[in-house]
Amino acid sequence: MALDEIKQSRIDKLSKLRSAGIDPYPAKSWRTHTIAQALDGFDDFVKNKNQLVLVGRVMAMRGHGAITFIDLRDGTGTIQILHKKDKPSETTDIGDFIEAFGTLFTTAKGEKTLEVEKWRMLTKSLAPLPEKWHGLQDKEERYRRRYLDMIMDAGVRQVFEKRAKIVAGIRGFLEKNGFLEVSTPALQTLYGGASARPFKTHLNALDMDLFLRIAPELYLKRLLVGGFDRVFEFVTNFRNEGIDREHNPEFSAVEFYAAYEDYEWGMKFIEDMMVSIAPERFRKPFRRVKYEDLMREHGSLEDSVFKEKVRPHIIEPTFVTGYPKEMFPLAKDVFQFYVGGLELVKAFSELNDPIDQRERFSAQENKRAKGDEEAQRMDEDFIEALEYGMPPAAGFGIGIDRLVMFLTDQHSIRDVIPFPFMRPKDLKEITARKAKESKIAVAVVNTSAGMERWQEMNTIAHLNAAFGARMGRELLYQDKITTKDNQAINLNIQHAIMIKMADSSQEIMQLIKKAHEADLEVAEFTREMLETTDDKKVIATTKQKDQKEIEYLGVLIFGKKTLVEGLTKELKLFT
Repeated sequence: MALDEIKQSRIDKLSKLRSAGIDPYPAKSWRTHTIAQALDGFDDFVKNKNQLVLVGRVMAMRGHGAITFIDLRDGTGTIQILHKKDKPSETTDIGDFIEAFGTLFTTAKGEKTLEVEKWRMLTKSLAPLPEKWHGLQDKEERYRRRYLDMIMDAGVRQVFEKRAKIVAGIRGFLEKNGFLEVSTPALQTLYGGASARPFKTHLNALDMDLFLRIAPELYLKRLLVGGFDRVFEFVTNFRNEGIDREHNPEFSAVEFYAAYEDYEWGMKFIEDMMVSIAPERFRKPFRRVKYEDLMREHGSLEDSVFKEKVRPHIIEPTFVTGYPKEMFPLAKDVFQFYVGGLELVKAFSELNDPIDQRERFSAQENKRAKGDEEAQRMDEDFIEALEYGMPPAAGFGIGIDRLVMFLTDQHSIRDVIPFPFMRPKDLKEITARKAKESKIAVAVVNTSAGMERWQEMNTIAHLNAAFGARMGRELLYQDKITTKDNQAINLNIQHAIMIKMADSSQEIMQLIKKAHEADLEVAEFTREMLETTDDKKVIATTKQKDQKEIEYLGVLIFGKKTLVEGLTKELKLFT
């Protein structure tokens, strides 16, 4: 039967239920026991002839004359139920959730079973469960429809149950050792705490750009300054970098900091933690080796060489120490913990000298100026916090996803994230469609404002500058072009910019309103902006006026060509 026919059959059964006055999606269930509880207490329930209400998803149906057997599964287990009084197949399909009321008994074949006295529909499913999911070779399809993967493969569910226990084990170990769980900002005005490219977003309420957290480190250290001796946080970090078997753009981690300790103490602490959460996989002591000893045969200290040539071969639990100072600009001493070819822990004797920290941040900014987009930023607020004094401390970061990969023997990080990031199926189509959607910028100057020629040119220049600052790298398809003699030229924006004229401030105000309604990018220039370059004065003056009192000298509108041209087609070219 075709999929459309199967769905229609289920919709017909749904209609049949509703016609009979039955709600196929009731708000509440009257469950008395989980299936696991029913099976665990089976003998007593049978002896006492207890009546139970069990619920779950129908996973199989088998008709034998006038009776029907159903395999019912909830989140704790599976049990067989027996219908004698009616034919559930008239309204029920595999995949539906039902509630069954009855008593337990054992069949002639020794199967523990609930004999149903009455039942009702809890959720009528309209799409059929896949029949050949276990043989599905397309892993991406399994990730995209992970909910089906969980339904059809108990092993997948077990990975996430194990993940939850690992997280609980880490949390319990930290709390047992005097650590306080805290929460720090995920939206940050300045990202830091790691070397990575951030994701950028915009806060409309304050019209300001923000970054999604790449690490919580600098805020957790501020808590040490504030007097907390031991803190930890489970976080989701966001890093705008590659996707592979070990990396996902958003990933789970736990960071924790202990005042008055160092990285030597930290190695023993990590040993104890790992043995505590997975005694079957770890045994103390762990191997310890210096970074330079591992790299000697490769004739390089570069991290890229280490990741390619060395790390995949570190199989037994190993602490690597003695990293080059410039690799970790926020720390005094460092160790990293590896097992199974995976980096699981970064740990440090934290830097608390504000002068040294400023110098290291400056060196990072120099790298950034030379094109290193992952270099860390100068954080004046954090340096100021250090100036008030941060105690010596050990700091740790554990990648939860990678740890779960190792402890559940999964090959890819996608296998331990319930819903990993996936490239859209229709990405090629979307990219092609966007490429065809030409964009254009139109600057409009108020020629009735009595400006001199240089002021009109200044208005146009300011509009373009504001536009460029707001849109940034989104305007560019590549950064540079190269001449025949190998000289680089920064690429200009590849969108047409036209300049037109408006007859009044009111006309520009209407353009702005319509552009916002069309969700176009808008940059404005007012009389106040022309008369002073002091933003505070501009803000103070503007706050004292209604919009209709503002004299608009110009506006720049950017977006899809057809929309922008439609708004500005009646305007004449600037002359």
